[in-house]
Amino acid sequence: MQRGEIFGLIGADGAGKTTTFQILAGVMEASGGTAHIFWKASRDARARTGYLTQTFSLYPDLTVMENISYIGELRHVPPAEITERGVRYLKMFDMHRFRTGWRAS
Repeated sequence: MQRGEIFGLIGADGAGKTTTFQILAGVMEASGGTAHIFWKASRDARARTGYLTQTFSLYPDLTVMENISYIGELRHVPPAEITERGVRYLKMFDMHRFRTGWRAS
């Protein structure tokens, strides 16, 4: 493994690609074996990983910040950190103007 390398999974439908990525991202628990990311159990490395699904996964009846808060709470991120990180990333992606009021619909 070299710095900057990118890996992907290729396989037939139902081969387990999505499940593997969900386990590596700490979204799902493995039914057997172990997975480590950044030398930690994948579930414990969630703060350093991300998982973007193929489908649009925002709740349209919530504002952008409400969606960020909801996902942060599901991942047991402390409330102050949810706000700080949410604002930081909204600014990073030039979406700060959508912090309140904009809905995903």
